[in-house]
Amino acid sequence: MVSKEEIHKKYTDLKNRILELNESYHRHDISEVSDEKYDSLFKELIDFEKNNDFLDTENSPTKRIGFSPLDQFQKYSHRKKMLSLDNAFSINDLTDFNKRVNPKEKLNNLKFSCEPKMDGVAISIRFKDGFFHSAGTRGDGSIGEDVTQNVKTIQGIPLKLENFSTKDPKDFDVRGEIYMELSSFNELNKQLAEKKFANPRNAAAGSLRQLDSKIVARRPLKMIAHGIGFISDESYFESHLSMIQQFKKWGLPTNDLVKEFASINDCESYFNEIALLRDSLDYEIDGMVIKIDDLKIQEEIGLNARSPKWAIARKFKALEVTTKVKKIIFNMGRKVEFKDPDQKLWMDRMGEKGWTCPTWPKEYGGGGLNFEENKVLQEELMRIKARPALNSFGIWMLGPALLEYGTEEQKMHHIPKIVKGEIRWCQGYSEPGSGSDLASLKTKAEDQGDEYLINGQKVWTSYADECDMIFTLVRTGPLEPKHEGISFLLIDMDQEGVTTKPIKLISGKSPFCETFFDNATAPKENLVGGLNKGWSVAKRLLQFERNMIAGMGFGSAASGSSKKSDAKPTSGLATMAKRYVGEKEDKLNDSGLRNKIIDHDMNSQAFALTLRRAAEESKKSNQGPSAASSIFKYYGTEHNKLRYEIMLEAMGTKALGWDGAEFGPEELAITREWLRTKANSIEGGTSEVQLNVISKRVLELPQ
Repeated sequence: MVSKEEIHKKYTDLKNRILELNESYHRHDISEVSDEKYDSLFKELIDFEKNNDFLDTENSPTKRIGFSPLDQFQKYSHRKKMLSLDNAFSINDLTDFNKRVNPKEKLNNLKFSCEPKMDGVAISIRFKDGFFHSAGTRGDGSIGEDVTQNVKTIQGIPLKLENFSTKDPKDFDVRGEIYMELSSFNELNKQLAEKKFANPRNAAAGSLRQLDSKIVARRPLKMIAHGIGFISDESYFESHLSMIQQFKKWGLPTNDLVKEFASINDCESYFNEIALLRDSLDYEIDGMVIKIDDLKIQEEIGLNARSPKWAIARKFKALEVTTKVKKIIFNMGRKVEFKDPDQKLWMDRMGEKGWTCPTWPKEYGGGGLNFEENKVLQEELMRIKARPALNSFGIWMLGPALLEYGTEEQKMHHIPKIVKGEIRWCQGYSEPGSGSDLASLKTKAEDQGDEYLINGQKVWTSYADECDMIFTLVRTGPLEPKHEGISFLLIDMDQEGVTTKPIKLISGKSPFCETFFDNATAPKENLVGGLNKGWSVAKRLLQFERNMIAGMGFGSAASGSSKKSDAKPTSGLATMAKRYVGEKEDKLNDSGLRNKIIDHDMNSQAFALTLRRAAEESKKSNQGPSAASSIFKYYGTEHNKLRYEIMLEAMGTKALGWDGAEFGPEELAITREWLRTKANSIEGGTSEVQLNVISKRVLELPQ
């Protein structure tokens, strides 16, 4: 039986996840998951609360509407609360809704109005004496953002109502949806030189929240009116359908697909018709809204905390399985736990094609692509905003080393598992007291016939407590000179002789571990590069590692940019800074910050071209990474550190948070990533070590 503590933990995790998604969607105009996935999570939360009455639901998303308004806008107080809608995912859900609103069919001749559920931004527009007065977003339902000047620029919204008379109400709020047609959305994205919008809803929200109304005027926004909020004459409208008809007379845009039905089954039939029309519409919808048509009956039935009892949204099933993965997967291997089925699907499909390692040979499970083919693949993945399916030390470091130094048997056994993420690898180089002198290692491997017996300790082993195997340096020639008595060995972590202990960090996370070998074993076929020949393998692997770390100079998951050196780097700094500093005439308000971002982006372009040139030269010489990788590692890590310094400068006081409701998830993540960048200049060889390598081996300066 599941304990209350376990239920509470799962509920809290789910609640916090939905709150994160709400903030991304309502405050930052980012859809991290599909609508279908969000609806599924929200329904799961409702079921949790329904089945476990001991839970504290005071701050639950099920009790809240939207999210608090952004600080850049003046607050807009709604005279009548803007609510959300409950969802129905099947005809059974609709039948239950019908029973709730009309128990035992007490209400005779009950009628329902049905209309497509627009996927846009909820808006409330006040009209006073027949003239446009003001407009606000939904916000948290009570307080929204004042977007009056922006909404006034939207074509199709009348500044003066047509056919308005003294008999009409003097003061009322029209509720509706701001949206962007699909054709207009596609044209807008073609025109945008910088970051493009992910979908029409994000485009509408991002456009509506511009601080410069001149920009809004150039965006192809539209509006559909579908309801009423506050009204000075509450008896003016008798039904929803008559209200829509009056909206048309006033010149307000409405949906032509609004219809009235006498039964819930007829509503379901119309829903199926709308579903068939969905692909032919020039705007996005995610279902159909069903309301009791009679406004007096609506008033009698009343409201829930976040939604009216007299309306429901009949939602579509997913058109197809979409891959909207928020995080790149690092935790593949025997212990992998996918947070989303889409994540697994994306990983499986990319693994099958070999596109997790697109340039590796096909005979080992790779994609078999040449340089130009891989360039096209990476550009296309970036174009559709697809994240890499898998990143791992196996891909970055071990795989390339095995391709160069491994036996045919080792390649056939290990590389396909790296490509598909079946084994998660960690790196065992550093030891206590060794510092940057890796060759002074003391972990030893003794010949025991068919296997080696390993004893010793490694330190700063990233994710050792989560990994399946470790590639490590061991001393096999105790009487040999220190660089010549080292071997490169692959060790299974899942054995009694291997234990790990996390190392706590200032960032609050602990990716690093101490790793202890106490009579651990490894078969002799796991020796790579030959006995006492491990130092050559180790040096080459370090070059691969330094190239990987150098790529961090283009950004991380926080901006959604790629680490591929052959793709055009875009830091995303300008877009991010505009959210905090604001813009005027399409320019960042802070000229000093603007210059820093321009310099950083120019240097990113130059760095990317340099990396590409080096890769092409390396390929032609057939020698792999050289000592020049130290240049790239040094510059890349320093460039990435500067990138986060610019982020913090743009965020201002929002960069000072460690936790608390006043800081968003992205803000907290950026602060932690800023701290993490300090480690980039240490791991893989400190910046000081890289400068020594550059001076001695690249520039050949005298000592």
